[in-house]
Amino acid sequence: MDCMAKSKGTVAQSGKIARKSCPTASSCFIIALNQLIRKLHRGISVVVIAAHGTVSLVMMTPAVSLALTSVVVFSLVLSTPAVGLDLSSSFLSGFINTSSTLFHLAHHQTLKLADNYFNESQIPFAVGLLSRLIYLNLSYTEFAGQMPLEFSNLTKLNSLDLSRNSKLKLLKPGLTSLVQNVMNLKELYLNEVNISCTVSHILANFSSLTSLHFESCQLQGEFPADIFKLPNLQFLSVHYNPDLNGYLPEFSRRSLLKELILARTNFFGELPNSIGYLESLNHLDISYRNFSGSMLSSISNLSQLLHLKLSGNNFSAGSMPPWIGNITQLERLYMSSTQLTGQIPSWLMNLTQLTLLDLSYNMLHGPIPESISTYFLKTQDELQQLNLSNNRIQGPLPTWIWNMSTQTLSTLDLSQNFITGFHQPPPLALPWGTLRILDLSLNKLQGSLPVPPSSTLVYNVANNKLTGQIPLLICNASSLDVLDLSYNILSGIIPQCLANFSDRLTLLNLRNNKLGGPIPQTYKNGTQLTMINLSQNQLVGPVPRSLINCSLLESLDLGNNQINDIFPFWLGTLSESKILILRFNRFHGAIRNPDTSFAFPKLQILDVSHNGFTSKLPSDYFQTWTAMKTTYVNQSAHTGRIE
Repeated sequence: MDCMAKSKGTVAQSGKIARKSCPTASSCFIIALNQLIRKLHRGISVVVIAAHGTVSLVMMTPAVSLALTSVVVFSLVLSTPAVGLDLSSSFLSGFINTSSTLFHLAHHQTLKLADNYFNESQIPFAVGLLSRLIYLNLSYTEFAGQMPLEFSNLTKLNSLDLSRNSKLKLLKPGLTSLVQNVMNLKELYLNEVNISCTVSHILANFSSLTSLHFESCQLQGEFPADIFKLPNLQFLSVHYNPDLNGYLPEFSRRSLLKELILARTNFFGELPNSIGYLESLNHLDISYRNFSGSMLSSISNLSQLLHLKLSGNNFSAGSMPPWIGNITQLERLYMSSTQLTGQIPSWLMNLTQLTLLDLSYNMLHGPIPESISTYFLKTQDELQQLNLSNNRIQGPLPTWIWNMSTQTLSTLDLSQNFITGFHQPPPLALPWGTLRILDLSLNKLQGSLPVPPSSTLVYNVANNKLTGQIPLLICNASSLDVLDLSYNILSGIIPQCLANFSDRLTLLNLRNNKLGGPIPQTYKNGTQLTMINLSQNQLVGPVPRSLINCSLLESLDLGNNQINDIFPFWLGTLSESKILILRFNRFHGAIRNPDTSFAFPKLQILDVSHNGFTSKLPSDYFQTWTAMKTTYVNQSAHTGRIE
């Protein structure tokens, strides 16, 4: 069927729409609409009006509200009425008038306004006039205020999505009023909507319900256990409702649950053995709750399980349960803060599909097993995140770790253990081409400094025993946001490139090493540095004048060195500077009055002690250092009164 031939309307402004073959007039219009939207400039909104079989396309600038009074650009009269309207991600802004033509579309069954910006306006009560709606999506729209009571008129709704509107409220009327007349509801998404009440027991009667999402809704009281037993329920998430309590009931073998997410709520008790009946489950997240007892082996019956998150509970775990090694399809395993003891088990080599493994904050000890190396390397090449931090892992890192998931690994966190070094020296540059975070801090690493790959954003090897010079190869790590080499025994000079090798570097910490020579002189305009700590080294020479280019710098610590210079008054132009530490150096001469009344406008901490200054700090500085006058006592332990 020819779109243009079928249309009785005309194009009211210049620009033609290509003819396409399509089965119905409605689909012709969708094709034409999509073509026109792609041609519109950013910032122009497109609105469709449909009534009595006539569909009109309206183009508006952002300044025009949704009163729908703008010029009609394109009009079509269709042989069959349109039944849906999708304006998702259309750059709409402003507010929707209750008198809008939008609410005359009484025959419409679908309305999608997601991903627009309605200026924290209220949802118009006139939405209740769209009584035939089956699907309504107002997510990510920045609606705010109380939900209108008229929502209860939408009795035919199958799917309602109001999620990600953090200033939207469902208080008076509340959740019960919203859903009590919508008995055919299948999908309910209220993530981040402020509900601040208990979950209505009436939802346990919604036998058609397949998806229920109440993340970050400030829910309270006890969650109705019968909701878990709904015959068609597939997705249930109440993540991050810390005042919501409840327990897991016995499950039926006929359950269709695919996702069960209870993280960061106040659910408690023991896991029912019947959790192993949830054969369709692919995502189980009960992390950071009050579950106790043992981690049931029946979970290993869940042959579809891909994501298992057990972190932060009170399980009587002991060593890692060996049945986890039977869930060979697992892609993500979180067992942080679960009181695990013993060594890292060799059966981990069975989990060949893992992309994320988090065993941090436990009491695992002993070395990382060499025994798993050969098989693990042959089968595990898709790991993306490995977190073994905050354990008691000892000994050197095995050689095989340098060849693990070289094309996929993005996070490696082995911090806060007792790792002593490497079976063999690491390669000159570490091999992970997609690595973003490398944290080896708070160990006992010895030897030379490993060089992170160029993709690395965060590199932290603080608090180790690394020796030798900082390799010049580190200049290739041009993506770094954070570089922390503090509290080691590094020597030699600081490579000049550390002043300007990365346009993204925000934190540079070389504190407490044995670095000597001058401070790099070539800080350039546009640097993102907010913190530089070079203290407790053996640096000499003057403070580089190019530091004035670090316009975002908040903290500069040069204390405990051998810097020989006058007071760096010119740093006063750094408007974000809050901390300046110059103590225990060889600064000398008089500290002169500030050149302007705006010197160091945000300074809160200044330490110039133990130098060779020949004058007092001029009082004029104290007239401009108003930030120092702020006193914080809200978290102090003072008693009595402050005089």
